[in-house]
Amino acid sequence: KPGFYSDREYEWNMSCCWTCRSCDAHSISTSVNAAECSTCQDDETADLNNTVCVKVPGFYVNSESPYFVAGVVCAGVGLLIVLVSGLIVFKNLNRSSIRASDPEYLFVMLASLAL
Repeated sequence: KPGFYSDREYEWNMSCCWTCRSCDAHSISTSVNAAECSTCQDDETADLNNTVCVKVPGFYVNSESPYFVAGVVCAGVGLLIVLVSGLIVFKNLNRSSIRASDPEYLFVMLASLAL
């Protein structure tokens, strides 16, 4: 039936049998006894029955969006925390607890978090 494809299973004693399998999430079949499913385009997805490709509406965030503002604020706070942590480690380089924890590794970790 549409939305499925026939997966042929040849065994040593049977040359006639197949199993109907559902198409994957982004592929469809429109005919009965389809040999394979057709893949939808990049901006499309299959419907619930896997019989029609449906356009997926785009979601764009502009700079006035509260989601954009919240993301920028969170990123800024995170960067500030990383910078303050790096400054604390740099100011206390001579302490035994900082020297024992490999300060070069700490700076590499903080730099990767800042990225």
